[in-house]
Amino acid sequence: MHRLLTVLLLSSLAFAQAKPAAPQAPPPAAKPQAGPEQKRETPGVRPPEQKQAAEPGPSAAVITIDGLCAKPAATPAGCKTVITRAQFEKLADSLQPDMPQARRRQLAAAYVQLLVMSEAAQKRGLENQPGSQQVLHFARMQALSQILLRTLQEEAKKVPAAEEQKYYDEHKDMFAEATLQRIFLPKNPPEAGANAADEKAKAEREKTLQAEAEKIRAAAAAAGDFEKLQKQAYDDLGMKSTPPPTQAGVMRQTSLPAEQAKVFELQPGQVSQALESPAGFYIYKLVSKKTLTLPEARGEIDRVLESERMQQEVESIAQSVKPVFSEAYFGPMPSEVGRPPAGPGGPPPRASRPARPMPSKLPPPAPPK
Repeated sequence: MHRLLTVLLLSSLAFAQAKPAAPQAPPPAAKPQAGPEQKRETPGVRPPEQKQAAEPGPSAAVITIDGLCAKPAATPAGCKTVITRAQFEKLADSLQPDMPQARRRQLAAAYVQLLVMSEAAQKRGLENQPGSQQVLHFARMQALSQILLRTLQEEAKKVPAAEEQKYYDEHKDMFAEATLQRIFLPKNPPEAGANAADEKAKAEREKTLQAEAEKIRAAAAAAGDFEKLQKQAYDDLGMKSTPPPTQAGVMRQTSLPAEQAKVFELQPGQVSQALESPAGFYIYKLVSKKTLTLPEARGEIDRVLESERMQQEVESIAQSVKPVFSEAYFGPMPSEVGRPPAGPGGPPPRASRPARPMPSKLPPPAPPK
């Protein structure tokens, strides 16, 4: 339905660009400044002519198109089309529920242009031209498909409580949150300079780095201060850049790379091993840890399940038929070019991936520069 609304708005834009520009009205004459004898306005009080008009009722006209009518009128003055607020809101809500007011104004302009153009097309009998019915039929199928997708989306949002509980129980470890401190020792600091690509210098640097990481890790495990140890590591390695902050904050297991997610196995107060990554060595301290309750995780779970339910419904409808395309006419399908046939000797069927909860709102910790 959003696509239909976009088509309406684009049609309006194209029609407006095709219309000749209206002559500009001369600028209004400057109003004389108020003199001492003129009455001054009270601050905060609008003059009577600036008061906002009362909101129109359901049967009130919100769009009036003079000169447009389905049947010829007796006089040109009697030819007009009136659209009430109820009629317009029914259209707007069908295209996009809770449409913003600014969007409704755009829709109104687009709808008027479409009424004018479609009426002109009917007067010319264009709907009876060869090919017109096929175009109209195809447009109807597109509209019905969009309505179906929107309906499926609304149905997918109605996640049963039993499914929420089942998903929560099966992925409980994914909803763990931990407050972490972190020390980082980069493999390629700016001080490496031209020697960064030298294999011998690189091996020597990594050996020194690993020894330093183990030393800092032992000090951290002995209740060492992370801020001081982070600075000490940079000083020991001769790094002149500013050390990164050690407060990693509250994080989720899904926010960390796989090789670092094991820190969630720690107990509060424990320090991890020196974990190596392509960027360098990480040392974590788990300050505190908790697992979100089902009510706290419900929004996150619902988003995952809604997406799964929607995908299942669409796939169920799509797989209920089996189209066969003539290769003699269309040629081989692009996805099948160079692909071995299915069945014996062919590729195995693609396994469905297990559902995973959405990542935490917190961004993953970026390696310090």
